[in-house]
Amino acid sequence: MQMNGLINLRAGLVSILAIFLAIIFIGGCSQILSPGKLPVENDAKTVTVSAPKWTATPVADRPYDEVGKWAEAIRAFEESDKTNPPAPGGIVFVGSSSIVFWETLAADMAPLPVIQRGFGGSKIYDAVYYADRIVWPYQPKAIVMFSGTNDIVVPTPGAPERVKQGFIDFVAETRAIYPEIDIHFISMSPTKARWSAVDQVRQGNALVEAVTKTDDHLFYIDTATAVVKDGISDETLFRDDKLHLNADGYAVWTAIIRPHLMALYAE
Repeated sequence: MQMNGLINLRAGLVSILAIFLAIIFIGGCSQILSPGKLPVENDAKTVTVSAPKWTATPVADRPYDEVGKWAEAIRAFEESDKTNPPAPGGIVFVGSSSIVFWETLAADMAPLPVIQRGFGGSKIYDAVYYADRIVWPYQPKAIVMFSGTNDIVVPTPGAPERVKQGFIDFVAETRAIYPEIDIHFISMSPTKARWSAVDQVRQGNALVEAVTKTDDHLFYIDTATAVVKDGISDETLFRDDKLHLNADGYAVWTAIIRPHLMALYAE
């Protein structure tokens, strides 16, 4: 009887100790992985990055009504990739015609390796829709996006919010594949051709910039300020259409974007 009592007492103490250690372990884990924090390895130490404070749009509710018009352009990229596949780890530039027309992009960003995947006239949700075909396959080091200007051609109710939500959805979709990838948004340009919508362009830029401030791996690159002179779009930086940048305009972009990227990715 005495021996059985000692055995039962010992078993009880072991159980209490196990429960105590479990409480400590769970408490410690909850402190490390508390809601709103993501663990990120940084050399030999662990730091935390605030989780995004936004919600993605359900796929069924996204405005994918015009994506079919870009199918041929996307297939052309895929065919090119078969014969000349980009090396993994480049910086993907994705977006609309200002990415397409940037003929000196590779030279302007050198020695950083870039992959140019713009398709002219596209809107921000077109980039979201085709990211799985022209962004993610390249295992990018980072992504630079210029999009949204074709969503705000004329003043349109809700257009700035649509650009903001499109950027959020692009980030959400991409983060599902690359959880900690850096994504950079080049500000939408205020252009004389679409000056009637300039207030909405500025509002859209401000909304996207606010999103980038919620996450240490999101960046807003302000090029819009540099293409305005005396309160209006600087025509010397644009083509005759007063919409697309000329060589001088791309030089202004390069002077802003390249140092920003070099500071982060130069080896």
